[in-house]
Amino acid sequence: MFQTSRLGAHLVVSNNAYVIALDGSTPRLALSGSSIRPLAFSVWHPDGKRITTWIPTDDPVAPRFLTQPVEGGPAIESKLTPELAKQLKAVESPGFPEWRADYRFAWAPSGRAIYFERTVLGAKNIWRMTVDPVTLQPRAVERLTMSPALDEELSVSPDGRKLAFTNVSAQVRVWMLPFDSANGRITGPGRPITSPRIEGYVVNATRDGERLGIAGLQGGLSKAWEVVIRTGKEEIIMPADSYLRHFPIWSPDGRRAAYIRSFADKGQIAVWSRESRSEESVGPLSSSYGPVYDWSPDGSAVVLSQRNDTTGRVEVRQVPVDHSGPVQSTPRKIISDPNENIWQPHFSRDGRWIVFVTDKSLPQQLTCRLFVVKVGGGSWVPITDGKHWDDKPRWSPDGKVIYFLSDRTGLFNVWGIHFDAAGGQPLGEPFRVTSFDSPDLKVSKGSPIAEFSLTENHLFLPLEHSSGSIWILDNVDR
Repeated sequence: MFQTSRLGAHLVVSNNAYVIALDGSTPRLALSGSSIRPLAFSVWHPDGKRITTWIPTDDPVAPRFLTQPVEGGPAIESKLTPELAKQLKAVESPGFPEWRADYRFAWAPSGRAIYFERTVLGAKNIWRMTVDPVTLQPRAVERLTMSPALDEELSVSPDGRKLAFTNVSAQVRVWMLPFDSANGRITGPGRPITSPRIEGYVVNATRDGERLGIAGLQGGLSKAWEVVIRTGKEEIIMPADSYLRHFPIWSPDGRRAAYIRSFADKGQIAVWSRESRSEESVGPLSSSYGPVYDWSPDGSAVVLSQRNDTTGRVEVRQVPVDHSGPVQSTPRKIISDPNENIWQPHFSRDGRWIVFVTDKSLPQQLTCRLFVVKVGGGSWVPITDGKHWDDKPRWSPDGKVIYFLSDRTGLFNVWGIHFDAAGGQPLGEPFRVTSFDSPDLKVSKGSPIAEFSLTENHLFLPLEHSSGSIWILDNVDR
């Protein structure tokens, strides 16, 4: 997102806090340092000389805002007092943080308040934090809307008296579409196969297409389910406890599911048995694990993303999961780069290739690109050109097509590209598979976490039906 300063001389690229002068000079990073995380959202301070950034933190309750002069100088942190933090904690979701990201905010033109989003138990509302205009320290917090839906995309009028926002009602369900995976064609109408009570964002199918692993929300809380497609039976993977379980991925034989089991800021790989309905922890605890993405073709190991504590980059690591006795399996690095973050590793069925995603922050955009590499290592083969957001790659069962989500037409859809498994090169140009282009039914707006799955004859996709309206709050400056 781009935002022009009130002085009209600069743009700020909100997702990365880059400042672009309108006289054509080189873009530069306005906010940097170890405290700045990816996907931070930035806006201009009303004085047009400073930028404020909402920094994602490990605390799901208290928002953290940093304001820094464009021309350099110390940043000011707007930090809630313990008393004000208690007011937010009073409406905190029990158990675990929400999946929906809260990052949109805006300054009051007077510089005396920050308006921001806040999600609680699946509902997103607008809040106001009153601040001292000189010190920028919070004085009070107040909830302005009470909708059970999603109040978002807020905007403050130039005089500071009105605040506009959208109120969106959305339902996300996993759909099953008849699919010719060898030729990349949808062969008939699809249907939802999860109940309305589950917001299923992440879906992973067993190879025989009989079961799904689903991760999503129920009542605003993150949960994981096993779904039997034939009967529609939905059952929680493991009983409710203090742990959060992320993204269950089925083993090649469909008898086990692997995922990260986390509590607070630590996670551990866990393997759940469908037969015994119990789980076993694998490997050491870590605060740097990303999701488990795939199993090795022989089912002896899993691959996941993990942040390197030295470089700060995300790498692909492989962890053995088949052993006897209390052995601590150590993650082994298999794909890395000092300048790239690497995500979404997936093995081809024959075990020869791994497809993966890299992202890179550029002044104009955050890019996402697909590559393939031999399992034993070697040069990366580019699959897409990096001009679009291409993400979530999946192999066809025969290994001759790579499917992925892409925003090439504005909204996300499934695309594919043919792949020469013998020569290790893409063939031809990407082709479109699905055509969900309206709010009535589209790939989930939570696309950063949305995961699809496929078998030889079916495509499983989280689709969102949404409707909304625009509302205005009057006299918000009082």
